[in-house]
Amino acid sequence: MEHIFDINGKFFSMFTRLADIILLNILFIISCLPIVTVGTALCALYQTAMQITEHTESYIHQDFFRNLKQGLYPNGLAGLLSTGCVCICVLNLRTLPFLHKGSAGIVLFWLQLLFLFCLYVFLLYISILPKPYRRTLKNALRNVFYLAFKHLPTSLVCLCISLLPVGCFLLFPGEVKWILSFLLTVGFSLISLAHSFLLLKALKRENIEL
Repeated sequence: MEHIFDINGKFFSMFTRLADIILLNILFIISCLPIVTVGTALCALYQTAMQITEHTESYIHQDFFRNLKQGLYPNGLAGLLSTGCVCICVLNLRTLPFLHKGSAGIVLFWLQLLFLFCLYVFLLYISILPKPYRRTLKNALRNVFYLAFKHLPTSLVCLCISLLPVGCFLLFPGEVKWILSFLLTVGFSLISLAHSFLLLKALKRENIEL
């Protein structure tokens, strides 16, 4: 029993890791509050999660703010453009059934979903790609979509993980407060860590070092 509560034991190690996950989640949510910083905050979240997965993190708050500061301009701009594209696509998806009927409407619907998927994998992979692989927009796009579609099963599993909260809201509408509590406490961090674990394997298969 003495070893369980030892400062270097498993109990304190698990407690410290849980505290790091909660702190990372809180820092991400706070960083998203200005809205225009959502893209930068997302990239900082994933870069910090990758460091945790690789066991190269130091202090979570220091790592997060360092990653946030380094990507403030390019990631913020990419985030704003992507958010705008997502809003347009969602609006189109809601209006398509009324504007187009028959095969044309079905084709446009699936094209919109494909575009949203491309946006999703762009934001996902650009967040974890090392700087040499995203020096220019052309370079970033080529590397992102090469990885996303070469490792399509990994990309699809990541998408399913991202959609889990949405599924929970739809399946358990009476438990909204508990689902929100989970997301606001550890949800975003856990999702990013699950993604990081999968994406790290994809990067290693391509011999890409962080």
